[in-house]
Amino acid sequence: MQPTFEEKKVQLVYDNLAGEKIQKQAISQLTEEASHEDIVSFAKIIGGLATAEEPLNHILIVESTRHTL
Repeated sequence: MQPTFEEKKVQLVYDNLAGEKIQKQAISQLTEEASHEDIVSFAKIIGGLATAEEPLNHILIVESTRHTL
């Protein structure tokens, strides 16, 4: 069986230089066609808007596919 695309999302994880809880931001409903390079470029733009106290540290790209048995 062909796998079926379910979802793609990105989670942005920020450093918290004040030592408090790490901040995360999720962006979901990305298209299947969104490449990793496009997502990283988008994350860098969003990260550029972050405060100096909470700079963007890394991102997680999560892709889900369904396999019917």
